[in-house]
Amino acid sequence: MVYSLRRRHLFIWIFWAVLIPIGLYGAFSVVGQQEIPLERRELYPVPLSSQDSLIAETKTSEIIWTLWNGKDSTSLEVFAKVIEPLSHPSAFVYVVPNLEAPLSSAEVIGDLGPVGNYSFSIATDWITAQGVCLIVHDPIKSETFHSIELIP
Repeated sequence: MVYSLRRRHLFIWIFWAVLIPIGLYGAFSVVGQQEIPLERRELYPVPLSSQDSLIAETKTSEIIWTLWNGKDSTSLEVFAKVIEPLSHPSAFVYVVPNLEAPLSSAEVIGDLGPVGNYSFSIATDWITAQGVCLIVHDPIKSETFHSIELIP
């Protein structure tokens, strides 16, 4: 760099060093401090509408499971609240006719990940006399680590 470019470069960086803090201060003073309201955390998710009703609820060591009536008469909503990190990093949720049924007769309804709420929709055809049967399966290790019956 020649002398004139070095000098211009220096003045541009000094200009930015002064302008950026002034701009940040101005932006934060205009916006002000806003309070972010904290949500009331429910033990299980609230129904989607006033017509929904709780059918069944159960808890395992890591997950709280709830079964709600769906928006129409042909579906049900399964809510899973993962309260502790899962012991298996890869977890798929299957709905099965009964807990003794092979995994080949199951239907995948979703997957579970880190701590949080998960919602799955299933057809009412899966309700049996035993209720709704769910299996949480790790496809990597080929291991089933939760078997759940949601009995109304």
